[in-house]
Amino acid sequence: MLSSSVLIPTPASAGSTSSIRIPWSAFVRLVIDVTVQGYLSMKAAHIAKAEWNEDHFTINLEKFIRPIARQSSIQIRSQVHVYTQEMEEGTVSANEAVKIDIQLWSPWEEYEKVYFAWECKLIVDTKSDRRKGYLVSKYITEGVYRFLSGEYSKDVTDAGMIGYVLAGEPSNIVRSLNNSLLHPKRSGRFSHSDHLTRSTLIDHLDSLFVSNHNRTAYPDNITLHHLLLAFDFT
Repeated sequence: MLSSSVLIPTPASAGSTSSIRIPWSAFVRLVIDVTVQGYLSMKAAHIAKAEWNEDHFTINLEKFIRPIARQSSIQIRSQVHVYTQEMEEGTVSANEAVKIDIQLWSPWEEYEKVYFAWECKLIVDTKSDRRKGYLVSKYITEGVYRFLSGEYSKDVTDAGMIGYVLAGEPSNIVRSLNNSLLHPKRSGRFSHSDHLTRSTLIDHLDSLFVSNHNRTAYPDNITLHHLLLAFDFT
């Protein structure tokens, strides 16, 4: 598990904090680590219910992550609206703003641009619950696509997806997601290079996957870290 000492809190007398940073890759790993710790605490509390909607899971997960993140000097908030220039100018309704489900950043960063975003979705193994198989496609169209289009995280090269597993096994879910990425309805937008694969970023974590994607409108590609979180439903 990553030590919180990697991220050094800002001394009270430090003044400008522009030079107090850790490498982005270390920050990403730290964010994933505190998120997993929060999830494990939430799972141990046995509060999750299968009938919850996405936001119920998210607001509770944030509550468990928050004190752990604070120990590592990470700021966190949920349900963050993303307003475009057109919304600020009044030519597009602000009601159309998308929301970052969970946003984390270091206190000395410009969080409007430099942040780690978790986009959260309900997900199932279609073999376990065919009625909710549509959630697989939704994970992509209302999750992955938002990072590729630049709606979220356009100024950074890493972000994340959290799947709240309602039924089934993560390995089967990943197989379904990879099949959906290559479905003809995607019009060739994805290839095998976009597939989710097992991540080795945190040892012995079988529910963490990674995918890499080209963003045609931006100079840098984006790496998405996928956490598929299962609960013992009450």
